[in-house]
Amino acid sequence: AGAWPSAADDPYGPVVRAIGPALRALDDEALADILGPAVSDVVRLLPDLAVRLGEPVDPIASAPERRQARTFEAILGMLGRLGERQPVALVLEDLHRSDAATRALVRFLSRIARDQRLAIVASDQPDIVPRDDPWAGDLAAIAAAPRRSDRLALAPLDRDDLAALIEGIEGERAS
Repeated sequence: AGAWPSAADDPYGPVVRAIGPALRALDDEALADILGPAVSDVVRLLPDLAVRLGEPVDPIASAPERRQARTFEAILGMLGRLGERQPVALVLEDLHRSDAATRALVRFLSRIARDQRLAIVASDQPDIVPRDDPWAGDLAAIAAAPRRSDRLALAPLDRDDLAALIEGIEGERAS
């Protein structure tokens, strides 16, 4: 899922858009198993799942100072249980535009979720991120983790690459 500018998005918006379809596709029994003890925390992010699980939506179920930690633990546990069934790829685009909660969650997952069958792919546009941007600090924290993440820099497509991409999508060479 892509990130929108933080002023135009809900906290954890990209994560909710990324995991929501996968959770909604599960049958009720599998959904309850995947959410496990994190059901109330995940339902707070995805309230439409509450009806299927018979879970009330309580937006303030925990103290504010514990809410972020509970949310992080809930998402980590849910992704871990999903990963027990099959490998999981969490793809989040344009994180330089995301809200602080999403960036903090990505930082947490990149440092903690090492023993799970989880690949986190996060994209940004480093050429437009100033040094004092919060995302630059988050990238530095991720890079300083004991077990480093791989960072790939992809150059823009040149004319021939772009033509090949268009041909692959459209089925014919671009005019």
